[in-house]
Amino acid sequence: MGINWSSMLELGLRSLSWLWALHLFSSQPAAEKAAHGDGADPWIPGLLAGLHAQLQQVLRNLSRYFSPNTHLTGEALALYVCGRALPELRDAAGWATAGRQILLEQIGVQVTPDGGHCERATHYLRYTLDFYLMALAFARATADGAATGAFEEACERLAWATRLLSDEGGRLPNIGDDDGGRLWPLREREPGDVRDSLAAAAILLDRPGLLVGRLPEEPLWLLGPSLAWPGAQPSHGDGDRRAAVCGAEGVAMGYHVARPRPGDHLVIDAGPHGFLNGGHAHADSLSIVYTVGNRPLAIDPGTFTYTMSREWRDRLRSSAWHNTLTVDGRSQSVPDGPFHWRNAAAAHAQASERGEGYWFFEGVHDGYLPLVHRRRVAALDSGCLVVVDTVVGTGDHLAEVHWHLDGAWKARREAEGVIVLDHELGGSCQIATPGNTPAVLVADEATGLGWRSPAYGRLVPCTTARLTAAGRLPLVLVSVFADWDGFPLRVERLQPASASAGGSGDGLAVRLTAGRHSDVLLFGTYPPLLPGEDAEAPRDAAAAVHRFGLGRFEVTTSARFAWLAGEAEASPRVLALVDGNAVVEASAPGVPGSA
Repeated sequence: MGINWSSMLELGLRSLSWLWALHLFSSQPAAEKAAHGDGADPWIPGLLAGLHAQLQQVLRNLSRYFSPNTHLTGEALALYVCGRALPELRDAAGWATAGRQILLEQIGVQVTPDGGHCERATHYLRYTLDFYLMALAFARATADGAATGAFEEACERLAWATRLLSDEGGRLPNIGDDDGGRLWPLREREPGDVRDSLAAAAILLDRPGLLVGRLPEEPLWLLGPSLAWPGAQPSHGDGDRRAAVCGAEGVAMGYHVARPRPGDHLVIDAGPHGFLNGGHAHADSLSIVYTVGNRPLAIDPGTFTYTMSREWRDRLRSSAWHNTLTVDGRSQSVPDGPFHWRNAAAAHAQASERGEGYWFFEGVHDGYLPLVHRRRVAALDSGCLVVVDTVVGTGDHLAEVHWHLDGAWKARREAEGVIVLDHELGGSCQIATPGNTPAVLVADEATGLGWRSPAYGRLVPCTTARLTAAGRLPLVLVSVFADWDGFPLRVERLQPASASAGGSGDGLAVRLTAGRHSDVLLFGTYPPLLPGEDAEAPRDAAAAVHRFGLGRFEVTTSARFAWLAGEAEASPRVLALVDGNAVVEASAPGVPGSA
């Protein structure tokens, strides 16, 4: 009865803590035990009786109806671990059997095929990895052959997804809900720091490529010093079939991950909206999280609270509090209580391709139907990230793009359309927005923007940059991040000289000029492919043909994306084409000669 018995997950986690206490404190020196008369530890029977009462309560009230996610697997973990560790207790076998069964069945329910977690929240991915790592360690220690193989397979998938989604410092981006909880808080560590979990997985699975940096302390406590590798360093080719994951790009939980340069980490949300009622999801379709040179730059502002304030709960999971676009001040997904949604958007990736010197992504979502938000992203290995947001449809509307910046960066205006970001440890980068001067908001009372929650229950000021466009659709907003410290960058948006009638009208080119060198990025207008539409259906390539004027030259292409580079007034070189096979170049009208 009472508050300390209302949550089965808390009872389960408390039981695990008591089990640790039993191990740590029952090994008293013999002389100290003798002082009690019979050499026994008099508190042990009381602790075991308390464990029995708690675990029986968990077994009777499993979270199969409310929060059947990590609540259920956490409760099952406690039953399994305590049941296997204390076989002398009368009901231990029943606990272990029930816990094992739930943990095994939930692998197919909560662990996605690519190793992510069904909630699509990175914090819950970390929870689940830790739960199954502990289950695997106990299965091996107690020779539970019925579970070991399945736990190994689950840990393998979960660990590689965690490593893919974490940056080179071992930090997970703060995507979806984060309540700050951890299974083994053995030392003070930020909730997004997963180096301890990855190290434990590296040891248990014999996958050195999962290790980030030197071996941390936690695996020594969790697994014992005989299993650890003191002073171990990350490996990149010692027979580990996936050791190159530190430079890997791919998809997990619908999040597309790119690493344009060493130390850079880019994550784009192009997946479904959470699990069941989406209780731990945010309205973040096509949102971006971006780390530059091992320094978080564009961040997810976090969660702050579940139930303390409805206003802040809804605010921090709305679209305006993510690095994505809003239409007419609306959120893509509309909440209905702290863990429910009235309607939820789903995103779809139309293209995601890595080529030499670049990574290109294109996606859409259905949150503003009949209007469509299309986001196209080109990350160049030179340190430039170009994000093109368009709203396609009819009528007059307002579009806004927000960029929430890590608190270590301070913004200052350099020129019209350019913000320079200075890092507190030195160095700077630029955000350039052609034809659009961003608003810079810090702890802004009118909008509520300019705040972030680095940990559950905490709220601190940060910088939010907001771009705005209004008028008849299509509307286009261009954001360029340049990690070119002290190097002036000029960004221009080029309209097509002509376009075929069948396109969506949001084709454009972006020219980046530094000194005499220029890069031109051409974005075509393939019809949007919304979630649920047939990806194999034939697309009308002719509808995407555009002709662009580039000074003395004109180029025509039907590619979804093209990257050209060259010197001023020189014929450009084609560096990349996505969904296209030709760029036709000719002299501009009135210029003699053609090519």
